[in-house]
Amino acid sequence: MLRRQKIVSGGAGLIILAALGVGYLVGRHGLAEYPIVVEVADVRPTYSSGLQTKEYFDRAYDEAQGTPVAGVMSGLSAHHLLIGSDIATVFEDLASDEVKTVVLVSPNHFARGRSVAQVSKGQWSTPYGTVMTDDDAVDELLAANLMLRHEEVAYENEHGIFGLTPFVKRSFPNAKIVSIILDDRLSAEDAWQLGQEIASTLPKAVLIASVDMTHYHDVDYTAANDEKVLQLLADGGMCGVTPCTAELDVDSNASLRVLFGFNAEHGAQSWYLTHHGSSLAMGATRDWHDNTSHILGYFLGNK
Repeated sequence: MLRRQKIVSGGAGLIILAALGVGYLVGRHGLAEYPIVVEVADVRPTYSSGLQTKEYFDRAYDEAQGTPVAGVMSGLSAHHLLIGSDIATVFEDLASDEVKTVVLVSPNHFARGRSVAQVSKGQWSTPYGTVMTDDDAVDELLAANLMLRHEEVAYENEHGIFGLTPFVKRSFPNAKIVSIILDDRLSAEDAWQLGQEIASTLPKAVLIASVDMTHYHDVDYTAANDEKVLQLLADGGMCGVTPCTAELDVDSNASLRVLFGFNAEHGAQSWYLTHHGSSLAMGATRDWHDNTSHILGYFLGNK
């Protein structure tokens, strides 16, 4: 990304000094009499997609059951890479060479940064190549929503975003991303509105909510809580004729509400479940204190 700066010039025999993104021109007779414009590159933060190798993701896709589904507007994915093939499945259901913008919405797991809704302008290095931010889309959203702020401090360690970037690069090879992280202090109304504004501002974007479900509970509690989530998904986040505001025991209520607001704006209310399971159910742990449940799927548009 380049930033244009006006700098004073003195004609022949000039020296260009640049430090910290600020340029100066000095001639033999001091500062010049007319301006020129130079372009200075801004530094874009680069993040890693994590420790998993290309072989891990290739294997996940080899085991995946998904195929592109016409009319898909949005999806729900876990970021728990224990279930890589199930994540690959839902990404393949959403996959497209034509999509130019993918919006990832994740919890702010470590409550870093200042705003309850943050967006990055970074880039992610993945085994399939670099995933770039859609800068124009970010700028449009920042102008449209006053709750959203550009902050970078949380993104280096935010696995809800970086863990999914290899799937984005493989399933959406021509897309850039908009990565949004949310604190659950974001009100239900503001989260729903943010989802609607993403849909109206970026009408051709695909949105994927990166949310793990019930954490650190026994089988009975997990089953009961997951059933509430499944019902909410089937109802499109609605309680009758108004958006639901009840807090569920999940990774990010705010991310689900953004998803529901996005879907409501698009008329995408038909929910299709692709995977429901947990660490306990798959035998990855025997201790419910380490248990995480997973619900993945996608929404089809009704318009």
